[in-house]
Amino acid sequence: MLARPRIERFDVSDEHHGVLPALVLAPPELGSDVPVCLFLYGGGGNVETLLSLEPLLGQAWRERSLPALIVACLAVPPFCFYLDAPTLGMHWQHAVSQGLLRAVRTRFAAEASTTRAGLVGVSMGGYGALKIAFAEPRHFSSVAVVAPMLEPSECAAAVPLRNRYHYPEQVPAPLLGPARDAALFATDHPISRARCNATEILSAQLAIRIDAGSRDALYAHDGAEALHRELWRLDIPHEYLLLRDADHVGPTLAPRLLEAFRWVATHTPPPQIDASAEERALREYLAPLHAAARERDPSLARTYGLLR
Repeated sequence: MLARPRIERFDVSDEHHGVLPALVLAPPELGSDVPVCLFLYGGGGNVETLLSLEPLLGQAWRERSLPALIVACLAVPPFCFYLDAPTLGMHWQHAVSQGLLRAVRTRFAAEASTTRAGLVGVSMGGYGALKIAFAEPRHFSSVAVVAPMLEPSECAAAVPLRNRYHYPEQVPAPLLGPARDAALFATDHPISRARCNATEILSAQLAIRIDAGSRDALYAHDGAEALHRELWRLDIPHEYLLLRDADHVGPTLAPRLLEAFRWVATHTPPPQIDASAEERALREYLAPLHAAARERDPSLARTYGLLR
């Protein structure tokens, strides 16, 4: 019989919220220097959401189609949006990005990498994973999100009703309620954080993957597209998928999540890609043309050139 994944439950002592349950899912045999991947679940979920992924990840590990990861999840309130707001008594980003990561590395001291960590988030967790990665790019090598619950503007007053009509009463009111705190909303938004920390994100070579569905019932793809456009404007390399027939939930979700974990496993840290002979030949041929054109068009120094 093939060995099942390793499942461990433990408590994380948080300085603000007390004792919080945590769950780890990992291959039965780990080895050493294995990347830690923090999993942030979506709105309405709980720490058991990670356990529901055991068949998916377990099969991939048995087939060796998914590299080894220590996947960890922390129990946070089901609609907290991983918000840090001390005046509201909320420190959920801190609890995940620092408390959980530290606890996992301590518990798996002989196996977990002390330098390599990634983030995978879905829906609300996608929002949380992005804002953590953009705020702390030196602590995380990669972030991959699926259907991130992202609004298409960091200006609260500019967000259309279609992107906010569906929030339940349990969401943090100053962040997402009808009478939003504009400053809190802007500061917490991944687009604002990408803009504020663009230099550090580039320097850290943070690997970013965004997956959205064109049929998203919550219109979360609007926010994903807005983030993609801002990362393009900031010239921050990233991977962006807009899937024609994918919704916020449904049969596409499991394979998309598996691909997110696989992507983090292979981008923690981001791989150093050696150019092929064909690539080197093309760039050598273009070099004198590129140098001459760059004197007249500075956009040739950028990765992405199509700007407003």
